[in-house]
Amino acid sequence: MARYTSTIDPVHADGTVCSHRRTSTGKPTQPGCSGRHEFIATCTGNGCTWKKTDPQKTVLEVLRDQHLRSHVTMPAPTTC
Repeated sequence: MARYTSTIDPVHADGTVCSHRRTSTGKPTQPGCSGRHEFIATCTGNGCTWKKTDPQKTVLEVLRDQHLRSHVTMPAPTTC
């Protein structure tokens, strides 16, 4: 069975991952960091190229869960 992995990462406006710490108000603590522009969700495994972006992480969490369920194969029906 293939293994699929999905991640959600914050990204800057130029598309680079923003892994810098933030203050409680959401401002970046790293000098020169432009801040988080949006989030990107990606799925990897067995040739999957699914990718979505959204300014809200919670939206991507729902979409990611729906997408990962699409990879689940249903067991064959049993006959008695």
